[in-house]
Amino acid sequence: MIKDNVNSILLDYASAQGVLSVDSIMKLAALPDKSYFRAFSQFLENNCGDGVEVSKGLLNIKSHGIGVLIPQKIIESGLTMFPKGYLKENNVPKHDDLSSFNVIIPKTRSYVETFPSMTCSNLFIYLKEKNAKIIESSFDMKKEIQEIHPVIDFAGLLLRRMTRENAVQAIDNKRTPLIKDLVDAAYHSPSVLIEAFKSDKNFVIAIPFSPGNHADKDHERNFCYFNNEAVFVNELLKMNKKIALLDLTANFASGLVNLCIGKKDIIIIGIHANPNLDPTTYRENIESKQNSFQFNLEPGSNGEEYINVLQEAIDLIPQGIDVVLVIGSVNNYLFDSEGLLCVEAQYQRQIGNIIGSVVKGKGIKKLIIEPSAGFENDSHILFTDLCKGIDEEFNGGK
Repeated sequence: MIKDNVNSILLDYASAQGVLSVDSIMKLAALPDKSYFRAFSQFLENNCGDGVEVSKGLLNIKSHGIGVLIPQKIIESGLTMFPKGYLKENNVPKHDDLSSFNVIIPKTRSYVETFPSMTCSNLFIYLKEKNAKIIESSFDMKKEIQEIHPVIDFAGLLLRRMTRENAVQAIDNKRTPLIKDLVDAAYHSPSVLIEAFKSDKNFVIAIPFSPGNHADKDHERNFCYFNNEAVFVNELLKMNKKIALLDLTANFASGLVNLCIGKKDIIIIGIHANPNLDPTTYRENIESKQNSFQFNLEPGSNGEEYINVLQEAIDLIPQGIDVVLVIGSVNNYLFDSEGLLCVEAQYQRQIGNIIGSVVKGKGIKKLIIEPSAGFENDSHILFTDLCKGIDEEFNGGK
């Protein structure tokens, strides 16, 4: 058990400040998808003995903005869950005119709000207010989706979920609730990427509203019903196009890799923080003819460390690619509740600058970006800044 004095210190602080208590941490740690709380509670249990002093600093613990006061011993240990050495600044950007942006959103959207749809709605409103060019265009892709996912009709999804043991099961699962209106809207989501590819603009922002990159062949996962990206890839391969996918989602999107691994004329590059995977598990030597290159950052890595890995990763995109699709998750953000990375806000534009510059330098004419994970109050602003960075370098936007 956690030492009584540590427990008392944290509980007293939690009571006074209304922040997360040790008991809450332990309860969260018991949940299968809360590995970061589990790691934190284990660290407390194993490393905090008598006489632990509590620092005055408040660090975010990836809990929707809820913080806990961290014992000095934990800070000194460099616990990777948190920013290393207290980051000096975190500057959320401001934007004025975004009229150089070309944005495609689905004409058919769900009336049911989820974390992703609320973030996408915020992004849509924000871009519209800043004079971005918005096009509503989408079409039903049931047939194309079924080429990737055997079960797509609502009755089949319901039956499958009720009988599953090791994947999404509860009908009211808060991460991927099984609601017919959401499923119907998800049939249109991949088409936004297709429309972006067909656009005569060389840099396009596509907002599917229903995310996809975590969805696997035979089950939904993490807000994702159908894998929009895998459907997009499949359709472009039919056109004999070559595609590069750059996945910035801090949580490894196994569904995307599982559905695209080994396919000719596609390369998948991901930058993640996943402490449960060996860094080499998904990174194959390019000479092996495997097409998945995954970079697993140490949890808690900041913006500077992220940039270093990004520069190595993005250089793997070969010349001769027809389109680069960036899965523009911003849950690598310091105060995001899901990702385990600690990238400061001001680095998003620099990340975009590097992506835009490298892709343009390789002679690639088409770049599409879509929002993915990142469901905090500032996520739409951070995603916009990521796009701004790409636009500056790839498209000459100011």
